[in-house]
Amino acid sequence: MSALLQTRDLSVRLGTGAARKAVLSGATLTLRAGEVTAIIGPNGAGKSTLLACLAGLRAPDSGSVTLGGLPLTRLSARERGQRIGYLPQLAEVNWDIDVATLVALGRLPHQGRWGRGAEDAAAIASAMAATDTAPFSGRVVSTLSGGERARALLARVLAGEPELLLADEPLANLDPRHQFESLGLVRKVADGGAGVVLVLHDLAHARRSADRVVLMDGGRIVADGAPAAVLTPDRIAAIYGVASHSVTLADGSPAMVLSGPC
Repeated sequence: MSALLQTRDLSVRLGTGAARKAVLSGATLTLRAGEVTAIIGPNGAGKSTLLACLAGLRAPDSGSVTLGGLPLTRLSARERGQRIGYLPQLAEVNWDIDVATLVALGRLPHQGRWGRGAEDAAAIASAMAATDTAPFSGRVVSTLSGGERARALLARVLAGEPELLLADEPLANLDPRHQFESLGLVRKVADGGAGVVLVLHDLAHARRSADRVVLMDGGRIVADGAPAAVLTPDRIAAIYGVASHSVTLADGSPAMVLSGPC
């Protein structure tokens, strides 16, 4: 797999004066095309801050981010929008628009001066079909359930056909069926050649669905590698304070079970 995005020694501090606090410290990693990476860690570990830096939405206090070998700071907002799809943790829709219009917004960075073309329409239709949002395409977003809204927002990102998909807790508000379907969908995105980065709280989903797991704690990357190598019982106990063990499902796939506080 080829390197797609690289960071070197990213650090972010929040606050003012003596009260400034490091929320990200020395984060260095390489993201690859065709790979699903899960970023995990307890609350306040720095996961969302890291993702915002990867998207170019937050400038680090120090360190660098490159996309395809180019500094992210040299790309225009339009170029970043064409290449990076970002789904924030608390995405807001501030207008009374229908789902079809929301999803179509994902094509804005690609549209020419004459507006939407056939390629844009095809990408929008494909994203809605993949996320099972076409049946309620005419509904106003504010009338959707939490799960329906999450799928519509994911469809908007997918409509942009990004080469790097960044999603912060994309499974929140989804029922179990749509959680598995969404994970299967991002796997297809990666298999199509894009890089995928998911911030997840569900360790079982990270163990089962990711090619690679990045574990964060206290603003630092404390482990980075294959899921089985990162998600060990000792490490989970040390970081999360819970006991766990690995199991093999009936289909032969790996899984893990959390059994309670240590």
